[in-house]
Amino acid sequence: MQGKVESRDSVVGDKDLKKNFGHPAAAKLRVEAGQKLEIKCIAPKGYPKPQITWLKNNFTLTGTGIGLGQLAFNSEGSILLGAVKLQDIGNYTCVAENIAGKRTSDPIELIVYALTTLTGGDSF
Repeated sequence: MQGKVESRDSVVGDKDLKKNFGHPAAAKLRVEAGQKLEIKCIAPKGYPKPQITWLKNNFTLTGTGIGLGQLAFNSEGSILLGAVKLQDIGNYTCVAENIAGKRTSDPIELIVYALTTLTGGDSF
């Protein structure tokens, strides 16, 4: 009698996801409209390595690619904004998840400001 034996890759060891995120640069980011921006996620260590997703105002973000639109993600899990717009204002939250669990960072508030200029004909 002939048979077929198949095996799948397996992982030996404990599954793990630490509790603490690394500290972001600031809880609030103030950026001028039109500037490039990277928002970093320093995810907790875990095994297997956690997958990173981002929320903006509690809704999942999807990247369009800097060349195609406005938003992208790099291999470290950071958000890349090609040119910040007023519509980007909001609270950004990093989510790290693996088979051992899910962790959510404290929100980072993005504040976008636009500089205005007065024309020479204006008088007060």
